[in-house]
Formats: sequence, structure tokens, C-alpha cells
Amino acid sequence: MELSDRQLLTNWRTRRDAHAFQAIVKRHAAMVFHTALRILNNPADAEDTTQQCFEKLVTTRETSHIESLGAWLHGMSTKLSLMHIRTSSRRSQREEHYAEISNTVDGTPEWQEIYPIIDEAIQSLDEQYRIPIIAHFLEGQSHAEIAKEIDTSRSTITTRINQGILQIEATLKKKNILSAVALAPLLTGQLTHAAAVETSLLTSLGKFALAQGHGVPTIAQGAITKTTTGALAKWGTAAVLVTTAVIGV
Repeated sequence: MELSDRQLLTNWRTRRDAHAFQAIVKRHAAMVFHTALRILNNPADAEDTTQQCFEKLVTTRETSHIESLGAWLHGMSTKLSLMHIRTSSRRSQREEHYAEISNTVDGTPEWQEIYPIIDEAIQSLDEQYRIPIIAHFLEGQSHAEIAKEIDTSRSTITTRINQGILQIEATLKKKNILSAVALAPLLTGQLTHAAAVETSLLTSLGKFALAQGHGVPTIAQGAITKTTTGALAKWGTAAVLVTTAVIGV
């Protein structure tokens, strides 16, 4: 029987169970990486951010407050990626890109430009909407699976996902992102589905987990062995259709 995120996190927190941490990595690493990649648009930087996210999870002394591990990791990846941008020369370039979004030749912005804003909008949602949005669109869980995980009805999850999408849409409108975009492409648009994780990344993070297991309380920042940018770049991005929210797949 597959353990839930809550059970895995409890095993990690209470026993420093390295195998539990490995399972967490296997389940969430792709989502963490692709979140960073959407924002940073740089595989090497996204790789570093992925490593930092799992380091943060290890060094977080109190994890009982984490209601959804996927949502927490998405938030951490978004936060660290935005911090990287703010402390780099690419910040001004990113702002220029956003300013140009509504001024493309055919009036339709590139999805690559919108992805980072969508991730920020997801993080601005209340938890009841943020958790199912991330679980469904970024990690590929069905409405029924999410409902079981958080102990509520499937119809409630479907409603929350649809309401969350409407709130994201409203956020984009406030930023004038939708001024030149039909709403349908957004609702049927491309939020990255979790792709298969390269063995090299899992191996690297797995070794890190083993090193931290069995009661070792601290780590040195940057201790995770770096994987090659080429390996991560091969992941690519697989699009999913937001229209599944409406029918509740």
C-alpha cells in the first residue's frame, strides 16, 4: 500500500526515515523542477532551485504545519525562483517581458511569458483552492484522489478547482495579462504536468536522503550532489488541459 504524503512526512520527521524522504523526492521532484523552470527559464538555475527546495525541507525543524507537501514544495520553488530573479540581472529583463506581453504582433502573448505569473497567482490563492490546483494540474492527481487525500468529497474538490481557476483568471486580468487574450485559451491552457524524473536526479537526491537519515539533524547548504544540466533539460514539459477541471477527471 502506497503511503500518503502525510505518512511519509511523519516517518521522515519522527524517524529520519531516508526511504520516506526518497519516496517524497520521487513523487514531487519533477513538479518542483518544472515550477522553477517555468519561472527562471534556465535549466541550470532550475536544477539548483530544486536542490535547495529539498534542502529546505530537511532543515525545516517543524513540519507538522504542512497541510499539503506538494503545495508547500510548489510554494518553496516559486519563492526561491523569484528570489533568484530579484537578486539577478534578469529581474529587469523579466519585467520588460511582462510589459511587452500585451503588445505582441498578433496580440497573443507567449505562454512561456505567462507561466511565471500563473505560478505566482497560484501561490496567492487560499489554501483550500491552492492545494487541489497544485495536486491536479501540476502533479496529475484526479479529483477523486485529491478528495481521498484530504478527506472531503470529490464534488467539493471539483468546485474548489473551478473556483481557483476563476481566481487565477481574475488575478491575470488585474495585471492586464488577459487584455489581449481570449479566456478560453487560458482555461484550456498549458500548466505543466509532472514529467518522469531522470534517474540521475533521483539518485542524487536519494543519496542525500540516505546521508540525512537515522537522526542526523543538520546539513551543509548545497550538500546535494549536482546533476548535469543536460539530464534535467531532457525532461521537457508536458502540457495538460485545464478543461479537465470542468469535467473533474
